[in-house]
Amino acid sequence: MKSRTIILYFLAVETIFAARVLAQNPAGAVADQQGARQSTAPLPESPDKAGASPRCETTGTHEITIRCTYTPSSQSASDPKNAPRIVLNHAELSFETKHESYMLVELEFTNEGASLVTPAPTVYLAIDDEAGRNVVRRALPHVDLSKLHPGAHLTFSERFLVGAFTGGHYRISLWIPDPEPSRKVIAAYNWLLNSAGVPEPTTGLNRIAQFSVAPSMHSSRDK
Repeated sequence: MKSRTIILYFLAVETIFAARVLAQNPAGAVADQQGARQSTAPLPESPDKAGASPRCETTGTHEITIRCTYTPSSQSASDPKNAPRIVLNHAELSFETKHESYMLVELEFTNEGASLVTPAPTVYLAIDDEAGRNVVRRALPHVDLSKLHPGAHLTFSERFLVGAFTGGHYRISLWIPDPEPSRKVIAAYNWLLNSAGVPEPTTGLNRIAQFSVAPSMHSSRDK
């Protein structure tokens, strides 16, 4: 009987102590319960690769090299099943900024589609300044997309002369107009690549990289 009285006494003390703690911090118990519920929630899923952006590395200042890698965009149910699907995997450009130089361009493509690109469109390299003015627009005759058979993986190279670049920011794109002359200047008919973060439907361009040139202290061209 005496032992039962002692046990009941300790149970009563424990109950009173818990009640006092809850009265001092009424949100504490709620916070603990919420924390337990949050800990069982699933982790956020990884973003879809269609949301990936080109990964570029630029080295040098007056003589620069730009290296970029790209991720294939996700296919949608509305994509034609038997159409070619051209993915730009890698691009590398090297040139001088302050003097006329020969620009080296290397472009690596894969055809993840089920057919050839016919007729093959002409691929142009376009460089625009931050105001949208065209600085370079050069055809790349060695970039022949018709050579990309389904599943093929090819690298094309070009080398051509370009002028110096004044201080500012520049965007590099691939312009692939429709082979039909009447559609060449209509952005809606331009070929857009299947690389995440590259195609720009509003302009019809495929933006592949960007770079900046510091203003020259002794050049009137940057004024």
